[in-house]
Amino acid sequence: MRFNGGSVCIGGPSGSACFPWPEFWVYAGSATLLLALVLGVLLWDARRVPTPSEAARRANRHATLASVVGIAMLVIVLMWMAFAFVLGARPTDGRVAASLPALAGACLLAAQAVGQLTWPRPSGSRREAELAPRGVADVTPSWPRRLGIVWAGASLVLLGVFALVADGPRSLVREAGRYSEAIGPYPGWYYGVPMALAVLVTVGAAELVLRMIATRPAVAGVSAEWDLHLRRRSAAHVTRGIQLVLAITVAGILVAAGWVHLSLGHDYVELASGGFADEGSPAQGYLGGALLIAALCVVLVGLAGVVIPQGRGRRKAPAAVGATVIS
Repeated sequence: MRFNGGSVCIGGPSGSACFPWPEFWVYAGSATLLLALVLGVLLWDARRVPTPSEAARRANRHATLASVVGIAMLVIVLMWMAFAFVLGARPTDGRVAASLPALAGACLLAAQAVGQLTWPRPSGSRREAELAPRGVADVTPSWPRRLGIVWAGASLVLLGVFALVADGPRSLVREAGRYSEAIGPYPGWYYGVPMALAVLVTVGAAELVLRMIATRPAVAGVSAEWDLHLRRRSAAHVTRGIQLVLAITVAGILVAAGWVHLSLGHDYVELASGGFADEGSPAQGYLGGALLIAALCVVLVGLAGVVIPQGRGRRKAPAAVGATVIS
């Protein structure tokens, strides 16, 4: 990024896009407000949790810090991606743009993993905590986790289908007599292989972090219900963020394919006679439009998965099997 008179320019010497200051500040201001809103909700949610002891307050602060850092990085990376596409400053290699949602998810998971690895241990010669057997299913909200699995499966299926449909590694080819046109970028294997690997790694890493949340040391001096609530809050932040990242991945695949099929619905190469070398295919046009509409629906469902409150009907806390730990 560099400043050139009354414009903000993004890109390098070989190619850059410049935008007037008003457009830049409108977008930057909107992004800042969104980030402030998200972090404000997180901090408000943390402060309304009663903390019955100093150990509980320390654990609540630690869990909140991990979530705030992770979600802030996720939002920043997603905004960076939106900034690049809305203002036209796209990376030279499309695989970089395709990997940005996975990078956002990795930032969230890394912050949460560090938070679990540095979880405050009980101190003192006599420490009390209710010990209870817990698994990932006990601490994880079910529907955001299932939604993430749906998005992951959908992305793998779509990448496989489009890789088979593609005429090349990243394009569809239309021929009309002596004319030939490669239309892209299309989600063939050139994009599909790294994106599929990124999806699998994201899902696997998310499950690992959820297991870390489920098995971290219990908070001393609090009930099993309070400790479980704190675990569920951390797990909800992970599952909601990851399902959004995977939803954006699915939407990106659909948009890339949709624009190409929409292009195939248009006439190709205007001839001197006034006709066209190839008439557009209405079926391809309808298919492209349907894919773009599906992408919008996926994004809306992904956003709904972030903002819709969790249901109140949760599992009961597992029965405690011990109460005192002495060192």
